[in-house]
Amino acid sequence: MYAKLGDTAKSLFYFNHALPIFLNVFNEDHLYVALCRNHIGYVYWLKGEYDTAEKYCQKALPIFLNVLGEKHFYTATCYSNLGLIY
Repeated sequence: MYAKLGDTAKSLFYFNHALPIFLNVFNEDHLYVALCRNHIGYVYWLKGEYDTAEKYCQKALPIFLNVLGEKHFYTATCYSNLGLIY
């Protein structure tokens, strides 16, 4: 992920291109959509844009809970990202 290399702009560029494709191919509640939103939220957290980060992670969390359940790694990652944001 470019964000881990310090290039949050490039990271967001790719995630923001992927998200509409996932939304077009899958439905709004698909796991890939949640993963992409969670990643976008993380990158915005790195940038210090906490309100935007929260928005993306909060949209991902119900999908993880519905698709994977409370005790899945991805659900925990989303909770963790929200903890970082707050």
